Amino acid sequence: ERCWAYFNTYCDVERWGWACALCSTLNGFDDDALHRFQRPEACPELNASFIDFEMPVDVADGAGDGVLARPVYVAAVDLACSEEFLELIKSALLAALEALIPGSLFGLMTFSHKIGLYDVQGPVPVVKNVFIPPDSEEDGLAVALEDAMPLLSFLALVDTCKDQIAAALDTLRPTSSWERGAASGQEADTVLLGGRGFGTAMSSLIDYLSSEYGSTFALG
Repeated sequence: ERCWAYFNTYCDVERWGWACALCSTLNGFDDDALHRFQRPEACPELNASFIDFEMPVDVADGAGDGVLARPVYVAAVDLACSEEFLELIKSALLAALEALIPGSLFGLMTFSHKIGLYDVQGPVPVVKNVFIPPDSEEDGLAVALEDAMPLLSFLALVDTCKDQIAAALDTLRPTSSWERGAASGQEADTVLLGGRGFGTAMSSLIDYLSSEYGSTFALG
């Protein structure tokens, strides 16, 4: 009998088969599988994509300061909105900054007909823009976000960059219908709340945050 599950690192291996991690059904090895699994290091099924190490750390002595994970928060602000709504967003983000724990990393991204990445680690906030082409669902962005701004420049330590983050938020302005219309090739008076690029912005952001291999970022 077989449960037709896939053999993976969570399954218990017996001499002649393996037990499913979900239903505990014992699935037997055929001759080919039995020969192949004699060398488990060469089997992709038995090799995880990521390897985690548990390191004994004496936090009391401050020895773990360099290995403790930092929480990461990213604000993706939709600029294809009204000025009143954007003011509410900025007020909410300023309040959220005050509630972040020490050591947190924060990134600010805007999107409409283009994606804006903010570097707030210097004395003056710097924004790099990547335009979203009208047919981006097929072709994607012309420039990857990682190429426009390295992730280490995008994620800023809140403890030391809170004032610069607030200054960057203060510069945010809604995109006009003329800007969105010019980017999409439409007449300005025919564009209401179009040109958001929401799907492209979110998928690009996830790829951007996944570019740092070995690290896991939670979007908030």
